[in-house]
Amino acid sequence: MILGVIMISGLPNLFRGIGFHFADYLESIKYVVLAILNPQSIDYGGTGRAIFPQIFIPYENTMLMIAISFIGSVLIAFLMTYIILLLGRRHAAKIEWALSLLQALPDLFYIAFSQWMVVIIYRSTGILVMEVASDGTFKSLALPLLCLSLPLVLLLTKFLLQQFLNEKRKLYVEYASSKGFSELYIFNTHIFRNVFFSLINYSKTVIWFMISNLIIIELLFSINGLVGFIFRYLTPEVFAIGTIMLMLPVMAFFELTQLLIPQKRRG
Repeated sequence: MILGVIMISGLPNLFRGIGFHFADYLESIKYVVLAILNPQSIDYGGTGRAIFPQIFIPYENTMLMIAISFIGSVLIAFLMTYIILLLGRRHAAKIEWALSLLQALPDLFYIAFSQWMVVIIYRSTGILVMEVASDGTFKSLALPLLCLSLPLVLLLTKFLLQQFLNEKRKLYVEYASSKGFSELYIFNTHIFRNVFFSLINYSKTVIWFMISNLIIIELLFSINGLVGFIFRYLTPEVFAIGTIMLMLPVMAFFELTQLLIPQKRRG
C-alpha cells in the first residue's frame, strides 16, 4: 500500500507536458522515499515550516469526523432498520424504495440544501442553528457531520434492511420459529449476529465512500482537515505523507475485522 502511494505521488512528474519524463519520475520517487524516511526535512507549501507536527492538527480533525460519522451512522441505521421492520413487510418495501430514491441524489445536493436551510432559518428567526462554514479553525462541526453522515445512513439502512429481510427467509429462522422462540428473540440472537458479520465486511465500502465524500465536505465547509491540507500544499511528498497517514488506520481496521470474524463465527 505504501509503495503504491509513493508511485502515485510521482505521476505528475511522469506526465508533465505532452511527453513522458521517466527520469524525472524516478527522481521524484527517490525524493519522496527520502522524505518519508526523514519527515522532519519536509517543508510543506514553501512555508519554511516542517510538516510535523503541523499536519497532526488537520489529521486529528479528519479522523475525528470519520470516527463520529461512522459510529453514529451505524447506530442510526440499525435503529431505523428496527423501526422499519416493526412496521411490516408492506411498509418496508415502500421505505426501501424511498431510500433508493434519496440515495440517488448527489452528495452536493445534501450539502447545498442543508446550508440553504440554515441560512433561511437564520434570516427568518435570527437564530443560527449551525455554523455553515469554518474560518480556518475547526468550528463548523455539526453541519459537516450531518452532511457526511446522511448519505451513509441511507446507504447502511438500505443494506441492513435487505440483509435482515434475506435472513428472515432462511430455513434456520423457520426452524427456530417452529421451536417456539419468539420473533424478537430470533431477531436479536440469530439474525442480528449474521447481519452484523455482513456489515463488518461491507464496512470497507462504507469507509472508502466516506473518505471520498470528505474531499467535498472539507472544501465546501472550509474545514481544516487532512484532505484539505493535502490539496492546499499539494506536492509529491505531502501527498504521500498525508495519504499514508489516512490509509494506515483504515487498513488496520480492515485487517482487525478480518481477524475477528472467524473467531466470532467459531464461537
